Amino acid sequence: MKSTFVFCFCFFFFSFCHGQKNFKPGYVVLNSRDSLRGEIDYGNWDYNPKTVTFREKGNTQVYKIADLPGFGVDGEDVYQRYIVSFHNSPAELATAKKNFGEELITDTVWLRLLYTGEKKLYELNTGDRPYFFIHDKEDNPRELIFRVRLTDGVLYRDEQYKNLLTTYIPENDNGSLTRILEKLDYRQKDLVEFFEKINGGSGQKRQSTKVRAKIDLSSGISLQDYYTPTGGYYGLSNFNFSYTPGIRAGIGITLQSKRSYGRFRSRSGINIAYRQLNGKEIQNNGSSGKIDGYLLTLEPTIGFEYIFNPLQPITFSIGPEFGFNIVLKDQITQTNKDQSGVVINERNLPAKSGFLIGGINFTVGGKFGKLILQPSLISEVLDVPVNSLTGSSVSLLYRFYIN
Repeated sequence: MKSTFVFCFCFFFFSFCHGQKNFKPGYVVLNSRDSLRGEIDYGNWDYNPKTVTFREKGNTQVYKIADLPGFGVDGEDVYQRYIVSFHNSPAELATAKKNFGEELITDTVWLRLLYTGEKKLYELNTGDRPYFFIHDKEDNPRELIFRVRLTDGVLYRDEQYKNLLTTYIPENDNGSLTRILEKLDYRQKDLVEFFEKINGGSGQKRQSTKVRAKIDLSSGISLQDYYTPTGGYYGLSNFNFSYTPGIRAGIGITLQSKRSYGRFRSRSGINIAYRQLNGKEIQNNGSSGKIDGYLLTLEPTIGFEYIFNPLQPITFSIGPEFGFNIVLKDQITQTNKDQSGVVINERNLPAKSGFLIGGINFTVGGKFGKLILQPSLISEVLDVPVNSLTGSSVSLLYRFYIN
């Protein structure tokens, strides 16, 4: 058992230190306008990065915004440096205030290219919200202004981006683009489609909106407490167990829209769990009994996640997870003694496949991965006469993405 916990700790530590590297082919553009090809540590950033790690022929260099006019990850993202001005203002009901945000911020940033053509579409995510920009013949991109305020319980929307985009509708338009613009939402997908139309289809989308699968690994420890609600043996009606340690490790797939600002994600996975059983000795009419042993199970699961602040560097989320247990190996022994302490019966209780009734994940996430606290209800089906173990479990897991 000791060696098992040492292995779990080493896996946990190695994962934390090395699990976040994701180098992909790409390039950087230097201030000299020279380009270098190599690999970029790509994080599918939820907000625009301020540094980027570049690797070429074994040499690794961390660049800041001032160092690179641009960089790109093959098949993924393209970022270009500009000086932009934008209004520091809320864009959704959850963050709306009594007045529109009037503060104008000017900053040098890497903008993410969404559509390239005669009229380009860029995005900046500050961690609070996404901002979109249009760039044509001007020196720097201009903000497509959208903001909201909540006054006397009424939500007001300032949609200045529609006024600016109106000036880019071709003169020979028959009114179709005007009608589309009237209903145009301030969302990446809708704006990209509109830019494709005002460019006459001559440009190119730089981003895919398809669902992306992210593979993760996890490991951690658990505490569980079982009891036997369905009967005992030799007059022992209820076996109880103190909280006993266990370890869990697994792999999973999270489905989400690429560069998604949505609050919902789904995940399916499979875990291997080792659970120890240390039964409490109970008395009944002078006799006593207890159950000891361990379970090694495979746990296919499916879960859902609601993210409270999807655009922040540190995110908080909650969601249910359900699954069932497939017993891989077990050693469960029921021991009964008489009044004098002599063993009068000892038998093995083979475990059958049971089910994980359900749990709730409380998650803190960020660049470091995810820390998950999971209280759950669990059940194992055993052989008669004690035909089930039901109880609760609390797990602390570390999870990181490998792609």
